[in-house]
Parts: sequence; C-alpha cells; structure tokens
Amino acid sequence: QVLGAMGGSAAADALIETLSDPDVRIRARSATMLGAMGELRAVKPLRRMFLGDPVSEVAAAAESALRMLGTVPQGSGDLRIVDDMAEDVSEPPRE
Repeated sequence: QVLGAMGGSAAADALIETLSDPDVRIRARSATMLGAMGELRAVKPLRRMFLGDPVSEVAAAAESALRMLGTVPQGSGDLRIVDDMAEDVSEPPRE
C-alpha cells in the first residue's frame, strides 16, 4: 500500500514486479493499485494475470484494473455473440 500511496515510476515498477508474488492478497492489491494509478505499462502483465492466474480473486482484480486503465480484457473464447432470433411460437412446444 505504501508503494501505491507513493506513486511515480519507481513505485509502479515495484508494483508490477509484485504481480508475481506468491501471496494472493499482494497480487490482487498490486493489480488494483496499478489500475488506480493509471499505469499503462502494467496492461500487458495485468492481461497475463487476468487470463492465467489460477486464483479467481486475483484474476478479478486484474480485470478491474484493466477496466480502470480503459482496456477491456479479451477472454480466450469464453464470450460469444448470439443473434437474437425470434422463435416461431405458432406451434405448441413438443414434449
């Protein structure tokens, strides 16, 4: 938290390095602080974290940080667009 409060390039560099810390709380908090700081250099490591961190809390923090930075995370095919097609309801549904 001290690094986030300090701000600046040196603090951002240190926070980027802590994205790979073994402690879940540190990784999640670092991601959040980088997003709040507007640190665009963190976009690539945050995307890696969003797509690859096994802890959902950390991945969610990375997603939130990316949104704060104005980037939308791209999933690995988990979202798809479905056309809105009206069903023909003239016949009763088959059982």
